Amino acid sequence: MVKISETKAIVVDLDGTLLNDAKQVSQRAMNALLQCNNGMKIVIATARSPRSIKRMLPIELLQFGYTIFYNGALTINEITKEVIHKGMDNEIISTIYPYIQSFNNKIYTSFEIEDSVYTDRLLTPLQFQVFGASKGELIPPVLLESDFINDRFLKMLVPNIDNIYTNLIAEFEGMANTVHTDHGDLILMVKGVSKLSALTEILSILRVAPKETMVFGDDYNDLCLFQYCGYPVAMGNAIEELKTIAKRVTLTNNDSGVGAVLDEVLKGAIYDAKH
Repeated sequence: MVKISETKAIVVDLDGTLLNDAKQVSQRAMNALLQCNNGMKIVIATARSPRSIKRMLPIELLQFGYTIFYNGALTINEITKEVIHKGMDNEIISTIYPYIQSFNNKIYTSFEIEDSVYTDRLLTPLQFQVFGASKGELIPPVLLESDFINDRFLKMLVPNIDNIYTNLIAEFEGMANTVHTDHGDLILMVKGVSKLSALTEILSILRVAPKETMVFGDDYNDLCLFQYCGYPVAMGNAIEELKTIAKRVTLTNNDSGVGAVLDEVLKGAIYDAKH
């Protein structure tokens, strides 16, 4: 049994976890998070950008403190305004991007720079949605290769066409961190940068031990957090790899699985139970 006094931090993924399939937060989960915030630290950890989160989350959930964006490439503390930026070196982009185009020039790529998104060609709305864009979101401007040297990139996003994932791992394992999501997308970032690297720094600042940390997640980019935190909770819709190592499997994101577990936390104790 894990008592509430042993839980000092709660880490919550967004897509497929806190957000339902309509990209909304249930009232149950929101109420539980706000109550937990009275005595525990709440950290949001997402692959998304700051601009995207501001559109999706109620303002109350934007003021907890630390939020991990871009799978760890950017961390912002909304209270202290501290910013930790870990961008990709331009040389990495200038090496990997030509390889992607030589592999298959039909593979379109998006680039996150600071809090803006660009693409290597004009995308259709459907292509842009492959990258997690909301319906109706403006198509991003095109970034030319000649512009690569002028900006700091936080991540690249590539569809896994012709299983380019396997080839990128083989070619650039020592240069970039490549994450394969369950939607078939590939996220490329600085080597060594992940949700875990960002969370490790945050917990050190907050003086919270991993064993005192609960984490909610559903996808491959949450695996490192599940292996690190003391109480990992997999969503009912999570990949099997997470469910296997979770202390608890909760309801799906559409059934407020986060809220269900946090309600138990607020009652004083939760149990290791995979149901």
